[in-house]
Amino acid sequence: MTRSHATKQAFILSVLSLITCIAMLVGSTMAWFTDSVSSATNKIVAGNLALSLEYKNSWSNTWSTVDASTKLFDENARYEPGYTEIVYLRVANAGSLTFKYQLMANIVGEDSSYNVNGEEFYISDHLKLGSYSIKEFGRENAEDVIPAKFGSRENAISSVELKPLKTAVGNLIDERVIVPGDKTSDIIVLVLTMPLDVSNDANHAPDVDAPSVDLGLSVVATQFEFESDSFGSDYDADVDYPRAYDSFVTAETTYAEFCDMLANGGDILLAEDIDFSEQAHLAINGDVSIYAGSGTEISFDEVVILSGSGKLSIYGGAIQEAQEFYVGDNVTFEINGGEHTFAALSVGDNAKIVINGGTVNCLGSYSSVLGIAFDEYGQLYVNGGTLNLSQPINLNRNLSDGAYVEINGGAINLKETTDKLFVVRNVMAKDTEAGGVLRGSSIKITGGVFTALFALDDTGGANAFIRNEDTPHDTTKVLVSNTYNGEPDYSCVVTGGTFYGDWKRTGETGDELPVAENTIAGFVADGYQMTGDAVNGYVVSAN
Repeated sequence: MTRSHATKQAFILSVLSLITCIAMLVGSTMAWFTDSVSSATNKIVAGNLALSLEYKNSWSNTWSTVDASTKLFDENARYEPGYTEIVYLRVANAGSLTFKYQLMANIVGEDSSYNVNGEEFYISDHLKLGSYSIKEFGRENAEDVIPAKFGSRENAISSVELKPLKTAVGNLIDERVIVPGDKTSDIIVLVLTMPLDVSNDANHAPDVDAPSVDLGLSVVATQFEFESDSFGSDYDADVDYPRAYDSFVTAETTYAEFCDMLANGGDILLAEDIDFSEQAHLAINGDVSIYAGSGTEISFDEVVILSGSGKLSIYGGAIQEAQEFYVGDNVTFEINGGEHTFAALSVGDNAKIVINGGTVNCLGSYSSVLGIAFDEYGQLYVNGGTLNLSQPINLNRNLSDGAYVEINGGAINLKETTDKLFVVRNVMAKDTEAGGVLRGSSIKITGGVFTALFALDDTGGANAFIRNEDTPHDTTKVLVSNTYNGEPDYSCVVTGGTFYGDWKRTGETGDELPVAENTIAGFVADGYQMTGDAVNGYVVSAN
């Protein structure tokens, strides 16, 4: 009886368990066969393109790293017929990507002299340069080949194709490719010599300075069509080389060397900070571009004068000028980035300042120059960037004619110490004895954001973004003013831009002081209108 009861209990528990399992599976999808596959973790790694450059002046020496301050050739050498110097370079792949490269040479600067016959000559006309390149490891091992080819002066001269230095500059070797990995470096040998057949034409007189030439060398590299993606290896086909600089400015660069770089033109890399304490007269005769390394600056303690008829362009970095920076007659000075600070800027006759980007601080004055001042037909263009001013832009310094300002974009900020942005005195006589000559200066504004802090004086006179009148101390309370009695020879128009102004009263408050007004007058061209207010901004737009 007991046994029968236990069997009955076990049967009931089994049925209950089965019912519970069925209930748990209600609404579920049954899968009779299952399987899964997971890949290994995929690590995405960026490629790295990097080269290393080393040098030595004797094959038995150890390799040394080349940087912007390295002097490859002996600066104490005195070249004479037969004198020969060798430099060994090693270019290696220090990254994970294949690259192609070129070895570039250029004449950075040169000083002529006079020979014993009294004739002017250049040393570069009497020097020859040749190059040789080989894989450090390969069918021809450099350790075996180099000593044999360059172990003596005669062998070195015969192992390269020598060219006159002036024609040898440029790309010294054919384009070469280096893959990543061990034992993939190249050896390049440079041979510089004065041939034995050079005569007294290159023998400078004892009472004159010796001639000299500054030779610049650089290696430029870029991607090569080697690695492949899902569609092949052509994604980096025909990639251009990076910029090859014509000269380099370091902390050791002298003022005379810097002047030579500018006079010779080309692209200059500002590799390190430099400070010039003397007054700088810089000749700009061609197109000169200064590219600044990260955070580098050029400081001038005295007045800087740009002369010539060329164009100086600045890309990044900083110019620190404690006094006046004068862009001389017919010179163009272009700023494309960086942050530059000047006590005062002056624009000479037919000279031009162009601001495309970066920040320009003109926060002081020097001598008679306040802010930015113009001589005859001087020009200022602001296309972008930021221009900070604490003194006005004076278009008619020295009673000059024809100054021109054009603002197409950027931010123009007036600090509290200034009371106006532009002063255009078109009605003041240049020569009163000649019956009066109109100034003929012009302003054109098509865009940009203008911000100013104005202050009413005790008589209620306010300040203006633009003022064009004969009596500068009787300015009315306007954002843009154009008071003139007569028919002037000038053009001052606004067809765009946003103007922010904050009018504040100075002196004691009293009923005798006129009410501050924010009024708009003049300059806005036909077909355009100015809407808004001083706090939210006056916006110029087409009707």
